[in-house]
Amino acid sequence: MQWIAHKFGGSSVANAARYQAVAQLLAGRSDAAQIVVVSAMQGVTDGLIGLTRKAATGDAGWRVDLANLRQRHIEAATELLGAEVRSYASFLDDSSAELEALLRGLELLGT
Repeated sequence: MQWIAHKFGGSSVANAARYQAVAQLLAGRSDAAQIVVVSAMQGVTDGLIGLTRKAATGDAGWRVDLANLRQRHIEAATELLGAEVRSYASFLDDSSAELEALLRGLELLGT
């Protein structure tokens, strides 16, 4: 069996509608075996870099940016998952708390 690999990220998974388009594209293929790699939604990598820079320079705006990033993911997940979003939201809350602790460390260290 030959595997076909697909990689999506950035603008191709920028929001829930784009995730749905990717899913339809993959579902419409007749490949016997597919593997899919999904990286960050559009702007998320740059957003994470911005969070670290703000935290390291003592710019308290990183907290708002982190909340906005979390909300963006919750909104996309809610549109895609409906009521099933609860388990994802719990995972995202845990991950956000870990990221917040790391950013707080950068803020305290100033680096």
